[in-house]
Amino acid sequence: MSGSRLDARRVDGSRWVWVPPRWPVPGSEGEFPDAAAYARVMAEAHWEDSALTPSPGEVRELAEALTYGMERYPRVYPGYGLHFHLDGPRGNPLAVYWAEFDIEGELPGELRELTHADAEYAVEPPIVEDFGSEHLGTGIRVMRYFVDPDDNGITIGLRYAWRVPEHGADVLVMTAAPDPGRVLRAMDDIDAFARALHFGP
Repeated sequence: MSGSRLDARRVDGSRWVWVPPRWPVPGSEGEFPDAAAYARVMAEAHWEDSALTPSPGEVRELAEALTYGMERYPRVYPGYGLHFHLDGPRGNPLAVYWAEFDIEGELPGELRELTHADAEYAVEPPIVEDFGSEHLGTGIRVMRYFVDPDDNGITIGLRYAWRVPEHGADVLVMTAAPDPGRVLRAMDDIDAFARALHFGP
């Protein structure tokens, strides 16, 4: 994986929480010394931005859920960018990863491999569609269902990939969850997130 030059700052801040790559947050060491401090501020901001009034403890519950995710999920895919999608302040945060890689392999095979478009483990043939982005060009979006070996439940996976020759990179965006409805409800927001990614500055 190449050093990331992708910029994900143009996403909708009312629906997304960026996860810093390390703690304390560079340049904000006093304000955000650790994940818990950052998560508290993000939880308060999302409740304030919503039209809802939190019951006692609900701001803390969201902050704890974000803290847990910020401490755990970056270890799943080290070096990837990570945002959490919020389906309202009472919903469960959904981890969405993004990364760029040095170009390898030929098209379309490399993008199909990145997105698991031909995954034999899927319970039915994955749904593969062209997916356009103003910044990254035309790539593919792949949705697949598979059995989680840890609990034998059905998991939904959603992946996007592009080849961007002018930057010498293949780009990947991905999420997965054991609640298919959660991902499907977020799909428009994830589409918009994927289309907002661009090479900075």
